[in-house]
Amino acid sequence: MLYPTLGKFLGEYVDQLLSKHDEAIKSAKKVTELISKGDIGEEGAKITAGSCIQLRWAYNFAERLEKKEINNLWKKFTDLRNEGVPLLEWAEKIRVKP
Repeated sequence: MLYPTLGKFLGEYVDQLLSKHDEAIKSAKKVTELISKGDIGEEGAKITAGSCIQLRWAYNFAERLEKKEINNLWKKFTDLRNEGVPLLEWAEKIRVKP
């Protein structure tokens, strides 16, 4: 949802962002697995911190969007949440890649 919008700012760089996003999704899945087991330990904490850093770049780019674009994205995310679609499920099964 975010990448077509960011394309107007970044052009072909969007493909690299998609790759980074895929890496962040893999990290988020790993963190989810660790947390579901209870105490994540030192290695789990490192993975979690790395995941947060990977996701920070998306926020930085989203700050550059116009209010109308942010509201449109917010509506899409809210609709998914209201439908009960977990974020990682959306990322794996529903997300449309260009």
